[in-house]
Amino acid sequence: GSAEGVKAKAEVAVKQLPDDLILEYLKGKEDSLRLNILDLGGQEQFYSLHLLVLSRFGVYTICFDMSRLCSTADPADKAACLRNLRFWINSVWASSSAIEDGNVGTAPILLIGTHKDKVPSAEEHKAISDLLYEEFNRNQAFSRVQQYKDTVGDKRQVLWFFPVDNSAGLKDPVMVAAMRMVEECVEEEEYIKWRVPFTWLDVLETFRKCGKSAMSLQETVQLAADKGMGRTPDVSLEEEVQLMMEHLTALGMIMYSTEDSLRNLVILSPVIFLVQPLSLIVCDFAIHLEPEHKAARKALPDLWTQLTSQGVVSRKLLAELWKGFGNVKELEFLAVKYGIMVPLVKRGSEEDDADYLVPSILRKDPLDWPTDPPTFVGYLVIAGKQTLAKSLYGSIKMEEVKRQGFHPTGILARLLAKCVSWGEVLIGNARSEAGTDVSDLRGEEAQLSFGSHVFRISLAADQGCIRVVFFVGNPLEVVHTLTRLCSEVLAECAPGLACGFCVPADGGKWEGASGEERLHEDIVMLHGIKGLEWAVEMEVGMKISGQFCDVLSLRQRYGSWLLPRDLEGEYHIFISYRQGGFDSQLTEWLFHKLSREVDGSNMRVVVFLDKRRLESGKNFRIDFSRALMRSILAVPLVSWSALQRMLKLVHDSPCDNVLLEWTLILELLVCGRLKRCVPIMMGAPVKEGGEEKKLVRDLFADGDANKLPDVVCSEVVKEAERLLVDEGLKPSKDMYTRTVKQVVAQILLCDGVKAWDAKGSHGGAGGGVAHQRQSLQEGLVSMCCHKVMGLVRKETRAGP
Repeated sequence: GSAEGVKAKAEVAVKQLPDDLILEYLKGKEDSLRLNILDLGGQEQFYSLHLLVLSRFGVYTICFDMSRLCSTADPADKAACLRNLRFWINSVWASSSAIEDGNVGTAPILLIGTHKDKVPSAEEHKAISDLLYEEFNRNQAFSRVQQYKDTVGDKRQVLWFFPVDNSAGLKDPVMVAAMRMVEECVEEEEYIKWRVPFTWLDVLETFRKCGKSAMSLQETVQLAADKGMGRTPDVSLEEEVQLMMEHLTALGMIMYSTEDSLRNLVILSPVIFLVQPLSLIVCDFAIHLEPEHKAARKALPDLWTQLTSQGVVSRKLLAELWKGFGNVKELEFLAVKYGIMVPLVKRGSEEDDADYLVPSILRKDPLDWPTDPPTFVGYLVIAGKQTLAKSLYGSIKMEEVKRQGFHPTGILARLLAKCVSWGEVLIGNARSEAGTDVSDLRGEEAQLSFGSHVFRISLAADQGCIRVVFFVGNPLEVVHTLTRLCSEVLAECAPGLACGFCVPADGGKWEGASGEERLHEDIVMLHGIKGLEWAVEMEVGMKISGQFCDVLSLRQRYGSWLLPRDLEGEYHIFISYRQGGFDSQLTEWLFHKLSREVDGSNMRVVVFLDKRRLESGKNFRIDFSRALMRSILAVPLVSWSALQRMLKLVHDSPCDNVLLEWTLILELLVCGRLKRCVPIMMGAPVKEGGEEKKLVRDLFADGDANKLPDVVCSEVVKEAERLLVDEGLKPSKDMYTRTVKQVVAQILLCDGVKAWDAKGSHGGAGGGVAHQRQSLQEGLVSMCCHKVMGLVRKETRAGP
């Protein structure tokens, strides 16, 4: 259960309690359940760690002090208590929700009201129950909140929480009733009834008793063999071990991943292995001073001060703090994987010169406002997917966001981590000498930039969302990237949630002095069905704050938030790629970095990237072909991923859009409409943490280009002919006989970039896996931009 921690006190992030604590009263029962009990620390610094242990397979008790919600409670304290309850209810729902029989299912929740010795009145209990219902009944998670049925006098009373006297322990019958409810909830869950081989249970029991927090995969396989596994027909020992570990991982009993950096490690106790060492860096150092802290402070005082004052931990300090745990490399990898730490630009060439940002422990003092005034303000709203789709769309009251949205305290740290990582890659090695400036980062707000796009995000606690203030004339780039990064965070740690960006009903233009707080009662969802973009694209208008606004009014008021009607007249660079995976990520980085450049005549470089330029509801083939025909240089990503779909093409296959783009590139080079083609060549992606210090393998070594079909795709040729003729261009004779294999081969003949040759932006060696990968990403982006911009400037240079 969660404790509110009104008084600051030292506590652990997640504490594993003795198995028999809750089962004491069950002695003598033959079919007693064995429950694994975790106590989650209530300090905000621990919130990001809780997401590591919350899952669908559990029952959650959320505790609150009834004296904070009773009739005599201070209104401000009552509001804070409700906000805290909303956060925990939403956290459980977000982390434990899963699709079951076509519907979203989640874990059971018990609300426990403590301090009944201070609030003994049954009338007060009923009033508190009514308050809880009023506040949370529209929340998706409330359907799983369990009721307590009590008899008061001769009347039956139903409460939405269990009022307990925690000082009385098991002498309080309501405490016993709550414990029985936990047991009943578990027994009703389907996963309790799943049947597994007895040999798996034997292995699990050995895991529990071995006294280790982890063991190697080889040890696990040997243990499984000793327990009799591997004797099932048509299933090898290794295959059965994998099935067992997938099952136990899903139940939260162990942690195992097939990623290269982790596949040889089986974590038997996620709490001991992962949470305990991480809580040495994710904690409130004002009240926590563990023996490891004292040793690190003495051995590395400067690095200790950097951690406690700036929220930045060096690899050298990590090695000191974690030397008693072992598996430091895997711990480091997992901390980055789960967003607990963010790799920063390395400041030196030594392996231990690398630093990590720890967003959860950043300072809480307010940031100063810059001298440049803000331009716009908006809100990033997080809620359950169904809630966002069915309730929080179109014009919304901020009060509904507060009631139905997800209080983003734990999510903000991870989003901040994503934003910093994204910005680091865009900047590349520009700051590698001095490292990353973290002076504009705080625990609940941060001033950030994506390239030249400066913005500020902050926790709007009273509104239950994230506030975004812009310092640029065009907010669209930040909105697009911020929404995408937030969606990635949710997919990783809270798959039941989704996010949407909302604009104040008045248009969101900043008015007044910097730092002046503005409260908006009405906001408008920008994306999705019945959102602002949808209403404009469908030309239906929408009702906002009780008044209907036609399309013209919407464009006038919200024009800065909407994609422009028309494409640009001319482009310097056209980026062609197959959507998905690293290809999409790389094109985003290239778009951002190239869009900040100037050409040979000192004019701003204009880049075409389909997801940034094309409008919904229009013929995208016509639009992208026109953009390509008005570009100076084409940059096709000829990757292993892009070629996989082409391997299956036959003569009468449907038109493949990537092959169409590449066919048009060759034709436009022939007729002179396109000046240059710079292919970015990428082989199969190298798994993160693999032995190869590369992002991708050699495309030519993999040989996929040679395996392409030697056939002409008639639909591609037909579509290319139509698009060229519509623009008054005559296709070459070669276009009608050019096979799939020949199209790719001719593109690859152009002078391009071999991604497997990319070097790290700051040496590439040393640091953890995350630092090495980030360094290689920065190096690849810089190498591509250097090559492309050299040719753009050459083609656009004025004069002789």
